Amino acid sequence: MHYTITELEQIDFNTIPWEFLVHYNGRADDLAPLLAQAIGSDIRESRYALFSIANNIEHQGGVITTTPIILVRLFQLLKETPHNQDMLLRIILKVAKAIGFQWELFRDGNEFDNIPPIQELYSTQSSFLWPEFETREQDAIIWAATDMQKVFDYAWFYTKEVLCTYQSVLEALTARDEIEQGLIYDILTVVKMVKDQKRNIIDINKTWESDHLKYTIVEDVFLGSFLENLTSEITKYLSFDAHGNQPLLKEYIRRSRIEITNGTALVLVILDKATNEFIGSCGLSDINEDSVEIGLWLKANAQGKGYGTEVTQKLIDITKQEVNTKSILYAVEKGNEASVVIPAKFGFTHTYDFIIEPSPLKNRMREMQLFSLTLA
Repeated sequence: MHYTITELEQIDFNTIPWEFLVHYNGRADDLAPLLAQAIGSDIRESRYALFSIANNIEHQGGVITTTPIILVRLFQLLKETPHNQDMLLRIILKVAKAIGFQWELFRDGNEFDNIPPIQELYSTQSSFLWPEFETREQDAIIWAATDMQKVFDYAWFYTKEVLCTYQSVLEALTARDEIEQGLIYDILTVVKMVKDQKRNIIDINKTWESDHLKYTIVEDVFLGSFLENLTSEITKYLSFDAHGNQPLLKEYIRRSRIEITNGTALVLVILDKATNEFIGSCGLSDINEDSVEIGLWLKANAQGKGYGTEVTQKLIDITKQEVNTKSILYAVEKGNEASVVIPAKFGFTHTYDFIIEPSPLKNRMREMQLFSLTLA
């Protein structure tokens, strides 16, 4: 089931029975006033309203039945009220992360094959409507007696569909600064991954070769090599601080192998073809039909030997031969001079600069440059 922006924006917000719907903090009858306040002229009140909305429609990585319809309105506001663009993007990213977090639970299932259209979710005949309000205590009893798992599952599906429908709006949006550009980049990464598509699955036992190197899919046997060679200087430009962190690296290898079998990533170990010496790691991440991102790191004494160019060429070849996608992305942190020069060698064009804010895996601001290569 796919929607168009026109279809979604034909929903009449004035007819939605808010008082019979719920969000994470109770009855949803406060959402209409908050939406009205969000488009008011008082910027402080407007942002407070958006903050309140965000806390009502997403909670601990989950969404609820009011989330998808509110998300439609947030995208409308994104086009109508540019003074709140940063906060709207943060709320949309908060919701997008919740969708991405649960994606693996639903990715290969068929529980949504006969789901009704989103318009029925908010009709007067909806099965998700609650009875007339009596007391908060009575609402708590209703919540406990309701099959909330179905509520959350359906909410996830509808929210995912809304996010994917507005992909073109996000792609056309003009960021006002590099932080906003980073928010857009993060949202689009989730959207492109979770939308329905066919992926090619690469054999977990497959290997590749280039002039001086060979490539094998990452596995636990290489954990020691990762620990030894991922020094603080090497991890400075990686997306996670892995120096000396054995549990994190072990989990990284485990997750990488799962993603390979799902066709969503390909993480490789680089070895010297003649000696079998460990050289580093490379791979494809966020594999989807729109784009795939390539990346690599080399141990300290393997740098400056031309391996970066050789590995990049191999990753491009693998992408062309074995991945269903339209473009290759190459994100490089400013200051990483050894990597910044590589995209130009292969015809990549500079797309934009963006900032990635601190995360649990990387506790510092990262200024990035994004390069892209369109595939024929």
